Amino acid sequence: MKEIWYYAKQSTLIKCKCLKISIKEIVKILHGLDSVRNNLHLKPMELTKKEIIDRLESQSRALRNWFLDKPIEKMEFAPEGAWTAGQHLLHLIKSTKPLGKGMGYPRILLRLKFGKVKHASRSYEDTIKAYTDALDKGGKATGEFVPREVKKAEREALVARFRDEMAVLTNQVHQWSEKNLDNTNVPHPLIGNITLREMLYFTIYHMEHHLKILEERYS
Repeated sequence: MKEIWYYAKQSTLIKCKCLKISIKEIVKILHGLDSVRNNLHLKPMELTKKEIIDRLESQSRALRNWFLDKPIEKMEFAPEGAWTAGQHLLHLIKSTKPLGKGMGYPRILLRLKFGKVKHASRSYEDTIKAYTDALDKGGKATGEFVPREVKKAEREALVARFRDEMAVLTNQVHQWSEKNLDNTNVPHPLIGNITLREMLYFTIYHMEHHLKILEERYS
């Protein structure tokens, strides 16, 4: 819904410019839109299982296309002090695989290992805020999530691995009920135990985050 509101405002702005309406009048119109939005009490974004799957697939596809559309030399390119593009891809594989594998275990085993859920699933925005707050406090990838050096010749194999890991994950999401996505804990290395739904929200954002970095600094 927030995305729809953004595009509504952008469309209004473009139409105002075409009609040569003054900046002062445009500001009044946009303020009016915000007033309407506030009166509607729009809720934070809460994605259904189908919406989660759709976003996982679309973000995965966008990332694969980015790597395959760029010259293979980009795999070994890195801004100073940063990972190479290939390391970003390997990091995404490493962070996705445990979730897909874990969701394949019986729910009772996950509950025995990680305990009962102690909070309701947060909205997409609140889940991502918890993660970005952890990053702002110095959180970063450690241990198994830190990628090794990647060679450009590995591009096709790594893109295929990423595709396959995402296919495993989305297939597992299909097997879970909406209720159990909210009633099952899994551990996140930076923000602790969160529900499966929240972990899937994070996974969507994580791919968007890395794609944005790649588009802005590696293209």
